[in-house]
Amino acid sequence: MAIHALRDHRLNGEADISMIASLIADDARAAMLLALQAQGQALSMSALAAHARIGLPAASAHLARLAGGGLVRCERSGRNRMYQLSGPHVAEVLEALASLAPLRPTRTLDETSRLAALRAARTCYDHLAGRFGAGLFDALVQHGALVDLQLRELPARRVRSGLGPVALGPNAAEVFRRVGVELSERVDARACLDWTESRPHLSGELGANVCTEMLERGWVLHRPNTRALRVSETGRAALSELLDLTVA
Repeated sequence: MAIHALRDHRLNGEADISMIASLIADDARAAMLLALQAQGQALSMSALAAHARIGLPAASAHLARLAGGGLVRCERSGRNRMYQLSGPHVAEVLEALASLAPLRPTRTLDETSRLAALRAARTCYDHLAGRFGAGLFDALVQHGALVDLQLRELPARRVRSGLGPVALGPNAAEVFRRVGVELSERVDARACLDWTESRPHLSGELGANVCTEMLERGWVLHRPNTRALRVSETGRAALSELLDLTVA
């Protein structure tokens, strides 16, 4: 008891990160959080149970804990309860943790193929990630739409906790208009450290708008039953012409 009391005393007045960490530090809850991050939209309890490979009673208990900790929120849709992340800040925390965490080894050809698809292109909550997302960020920098982020010059603490706001370049309005995104007066442009590329990709409201527009134009397409994306031939041609971006 004395040791426990001492530890509590030392943490008084500090953020209780151990409570949040304990919620994430469970395979089933982590799987559900990653599924919600991937989809960027509400999912039913049964869908989340399937992602976590657990039964409905266990899923209900885990989701209650996540909701109690403020990581997810629940809304009723008819008879169903639909769950989603509490906000993009939770998605950014998950992406930052993923950039620090080691990859679990793949054991089957299916798992290896799935990982390769995620590395190539995927959604990260509501924006584009993977090799495609990081390459798009670089292309936007080269065309003067975004200001480069020199990761080596950033404090390690900032890199690990998310890269934060990113400045717009002098050609931002023109370049983003090419991909169908009109800039508002107050632009929420942020950058995440991509966990598979160790380079930035665009997030925030601007990143979400770019992702939505490319999906609506059919430049990127969802792969079935995964957050992985593929770039269509139309998208490859458009991005090559508009941003000199070659998609491998």
